[in-house]
Amino acid sequence: MKKGDSIRRRALILAILACCLFLCGCGETPLLFSATPSPVPSPTTPPTPEPSPTPAPVIAVFGADASAAFAGGLRSAAETGSYALEFVPGGSEALASFQPEGACAAVVLLDRAADPLPETSLPLFVFAPAGQAVPPQTPALSYRGEKAADLALDFAVAYPPHETPVRLIGLFTSAQSEVYALWKAQAASGRVFPKAELFLSRPQEETPEPADNEPTPTPEPTLNERLTDLFSKFYPGMIDGVFAETGELAVAASEALASLGRDDMEVFSASTSANAAALLSPILVCAVGADYAEAGGLCYSAASALLEGDAVPATSLEPVEYTYSPEN
Repeated sequence: MKKGDSIRRRALILAILACCLFLCGCGETPLLFSATPSPVPSPTTPPTPEPSPTPAPVIAVFGADASAAFAGGLRSAAETGSYALEFVPGGSEALASFQPEGACAAVVLLDRAADPLPETSLPLFVFAPAGQAVPPQTPALSYRGEKAADLALDFAVAYPPHETPVRLIGLFTSAQSEVYALWKAQAASGRVFPKAELFLSRPQEETPEPADNEPTPTPEPTLNERLTDLFSKFYPGMIDGVFAETGELAVAASEALASLGRDDMEVFSASTSANAAALLSPILVCAVGADYAEAGGLCYSAASALLEGDAVPATSLEPVEYTYSPEN
């Protein structure tokens, strides 16, 4: 073999080996540059919070727990009205701290004669059945009850089989009340024969003073105890009836008579407070006063107008006569 052929053969073999090494190297994965890059997270949009719904306007009611008829009148009006009711416990005192969630107008029943009217920024409508003073800028429903006592006393005098002068026991808030003055005038005219009188506020001289040797004062008797003791002093046939200035006194008197099993005298009330009109019975036969159910409806209408931005004028109620019949 010639020397040149040998050199060419070696060069060819080296070239083939180089090609093989090159091809084998192409199948390997480089260690430094073949790492898979980490995926980049897609940006997320935070959810848009749902807007809070606007609370529906309401009519907040204070003091309605004193009269079921008043609350019933409000509920009846709300059945066909545009606004829901929210009865707030605590009476008128709760008005000062009340914080509504949305638009609100308030209705307040001033139950007692001395009920205060707290300050509030709410549109307000007041029912003042006992003649309570209401600020002139506050619209109110008042009760013109001047004739109620006359009507109730006339009913007592004319109630069969009464004959003039009618023998009556009188129950009053105090000796200074206007109803007591009417009672004294009727007695002076001969229409009424006062057999006994009881005052809710006892005169100072009637309040027993504790003895020096008593460690604690003698407890005051309850109204029921006082009435029971009073009625027990008269045997059946001695008294024609009981005339009460307020519904509270009339209801308490009828309960005391019922507990004694007495049906020989009737009770006549010059007021419909304490739900007296709804508690008529063979004993409590008459109550003259404000129609609390009608008052509730009028208050709902007035509060609705206040919510709608309308002006509401002051108005008043006249007394209504409620009498018992077996069909009641």
